[in-house]
Amino acid sequence: MKRLLLAAALACPLAAAAQEPSSLPIGDPARKEKTLDIVLDGIDDAATGEVITPRELAARLASVRVVFVGESHTSIEYHNAQRRLIEELVAAGRKVQVGLEMYPYTEQAWLDKWSAGELTEDAFLRDSRWYKNWGYHWLYYRDIFTFARDHKIRMFGVNTPREVVAAVRKKGFANLTPEEAARIPSRIDTTRLRALCGLGHLKTSEVGDVLERAARRIERQARLRARKHLDRLLAMTLTPRLWQRQPHFIADA
Repeated sequence: MKRLLLAAALACPLAAAAQEPSSLPIGDPARKEKTLDIVLDGIDDAATGEVITPRELAARLASVRVVFVGESHTSIEYHNAQRRLIEELVAAGRKVQVGLEMYPYTEQAWLDKWSAGELTEDAFLRDSRWYKNWGYHWLYYRDIFTFARDHKIRMFGVNTPREVVAAVRKKGFANLTPEEAARIPSRIDTTRLRALCGLGHLKTSEVGDVLERAARRIERQARLRARKHLDRLLAMTLTPRLWQRQPHFIADA
């Protein structure tokens, strides 16, 4: 029986222009003029243009050994789609293993204990230092983790520790200390990443700087959004009349 590794993939941090949500460009440079019609509860096959079901997708992956599934970390719908694919692959008889791109391989022992059913949720979050090693809310990922535990699916951390990620972002690969360099592969090919993110014209040494600037832009936007919510909360709290009109929630613009 063939094993299949399902890995959650990082989304390219470069912001794209707003698109009509019902018709999106594929993104592949070779097919950049083509679009896909987005259908509720359907899966678009970018190669053929067909809309297929999750079960049909699992069948089409019968000969595939590794599947990369992208996500937006704070979108529960992305995580639901990931879980659904895992469920369909298991139902099809595949021996699935799940790779977690965001999780450090240095904490593998806790993932093994989780998959073996040896830890409660509270114990796993505490002992694996979930909120230090990752940080996003557990409930985004909980259904995937519980399905994996209930079906004895092994999960693997495939990221390097966060301090090494931060060092690469700040100093680049060439300036890492020997200890930091020992925690990453000796050769990293960024060719496909550059092509995916429209950075094919840059040298490898320049890619990190561009992605870092994009990350800083995203962080600034998040801070501005948080400030807007805080200002709105203060206004409603300090103005009794507004508070009486909207006592239960703060609407998002």
